[in-house]
Amino acid sequence: MNFLIKLLITTLTLSASLVNCQFIPEPRYLQTSVILNDSWFFLSGVLGGTDEVYELIYLDLPKLSSLTSFQWNSAKESPVESIFSTSCVSTDNSSIYLIGGEMFYPGTNISITTPHIYMFNVNNSSWITPTIAG
Repeated sequence: MNFLIKLLITTLTLSASLVNCQFIPEPRYLQTSVILNDSWFFLSGVLGGTDEVYELIYLDLPKLSSLTSFQWNSAKESPVESIFSTSCVSTDNSSIYLIGGEMFYPGTNISITTPHIYMFNVNNSSWITPTIAG
């Protein structure tokens, strides 16, 4: 009998901890977003007060069971904090461009004057500063 009680308590404790370990991002505004390969990506933005964020989060659209039950995923952090930016997808659906707006070095209020274009490669989860010519 003690074994069954211990098993039940262990199972309930483990279940509760698994539910509480889900990644749930803080609400934000002034972010930009784009849909790429069945995923909805959200870039940067501002949390609650005036704290800019430099994370890249996404939802897998095919896995959405309802509008009230979904799982967030965290991708690699952006090299910059940005607000009022825009984003777009590359023509081969392999990259997301973060363009313009106000950009800051992460964790500071120091503005970045140039460049104002960054590219996230979804295949290898890496950020680069593309060379723009023309």
